[in-house]
Amino acid sequence: MMKQKRIELKKLPDTKKIDCIVINIVPFKEGIENIFRKISEALVRTMENSIQSDKDEVLSFVKKSHEKLASNPTSVEEIEAMHKDAMEIETSKGKYTELFKSL
Repeated sequence: MMKQKRIELKKLPDTKKIDCIVINIVPFKEGIENIFRKISEALVRTMENSIQSDKDEVLSFVKKSHEKLASNPTSVEEIEAMHKDAMEIETSKGKYTELFKSL
C-alpha cells in the first residue's frame, strides 16, 4: 500500500496554478515522503523486535528443556521427575514449534 501511495505522490505535479498564483508543491511532497520513510522504518523496527522476541522465547524453551533432560537420574524419584518434565515439554512443544516455523 505504501509503495502504491509513493507512486501516486510522484505523479502529483510539482506546481499548481490557481488563477495567477503558482503554488510550489515540492515541499509538501517531500514532507509526505519523509512521513512514508518514517513509517517504513517504524514497521521494520517493529518487525525486527517481534522476531527477536519470538527467537528469544524459542531459544529459552530449548535451553530449559535441554537442561531438564540432560541430567542423569540415579534414583526412581529422579526418573519420575524427568519423565514428568519430558511430558510437560512434549505438551508445550507444539506452541514453540509453530512459533519457530513462523520465524
